[in-house]
Amino acid sequence: RHLLETSTMVTVRADPRIDIPQQHYLAQWNAAIELRGLTSQVHMMIGASNDLETQITNLMNALDEPNGDLKATCSSALEEIEAFKDWLTYPPPRMGYRQRPRLREELRSLMRSITSMASRPTEAEMVRLGELQVETAEAVVAFNQMLDTTIHELNNNAGQFPRIMIDRPIP
Repeated sequence: RHLLETSTMVTVRADPRIDIPQQHYLAQWNAAIELRGLTSQVHMMIGASNDLETQITNLMNALDEPNGDLKATCSSALEEIEAFKDWLTYPPPRMGYRQRPRLREELRSLMRSITSMASRPTEAEMVRLGELQVETAEAVVAFNQMLDTTIHELNNNAGQFPRIMIDRPIP
């Protein structure tokens, strides 16, 4: 069976009932693309943190009693990871509006605010976007520092036990 590949040119135009300049659509698009990138970075850090937690928990379960120092190092690493994840997303039991918003929720909220109507982002939304860019960059630095210090130390102390695999998906 052969699939036919065809292409055609499509022109996408604004809703004629809404009279806003093309620059406003472009500003909205650019802000949404930036927010999508920041959200992806945060999701990668959450996923990598979850993976680290699983690996460390499995390592702790494999340890026998004489390895009290390594268990303590594992427990400390798990606490640090949990605190880091608390910065990124609601901690359990995820009580939503009754807890202060976390980075992921702030990004989602701003994305909804910017993309919910056909208009350029407001000045306040752009200021908040700049703040979230800084906060996401700080989170990336903190995550990479945790890998370079806490997880590196844990691996150095692991002896004959399996090492924690480090995946550096965060640019």
